[in-house]
Amino acid sequence: MQLVKRATSPRGELTLSRRDDGSLTLRVNGVFVMDTAETSTERLLARRTIDALASRRRADKSTGYRVLIGGLGLGFTSHELLLDSRVDCIVVAEIEPDLVQWHRQGLIDI
Repeated sequence: MQLVKRATSPRGELTLSRRDDGSLTLRVNGVFVMDTAETSTERLLARRTIDALASRRRADKSTGYRVLIGGLGLGFTSHELLLDSRVDCIVVAEIEPDLVQWHRQGLIDI
């Protein structure tokens, strides 16, 4: 495994590493958080959330959904939401600015 980026914050250490198969791994304080090898859970969370909202929707469907995501992670939940035409706006609240920067730098492929 090759270290791609490392950052420290008041919450501890954040690392992004690339495995031999090319997938990325995100760890916080040495503990595995998520990877790019298996993203079905993140994608399913997004789809089920929008489907649940749609089942409760009032008659007025003139505007799309506005969704708040707590934590950017590797971006697969937000990416899945962006694919849904029923979503007008996504706001992501991420506490680790370095993780946001890694996405902006193109280090995390979705």
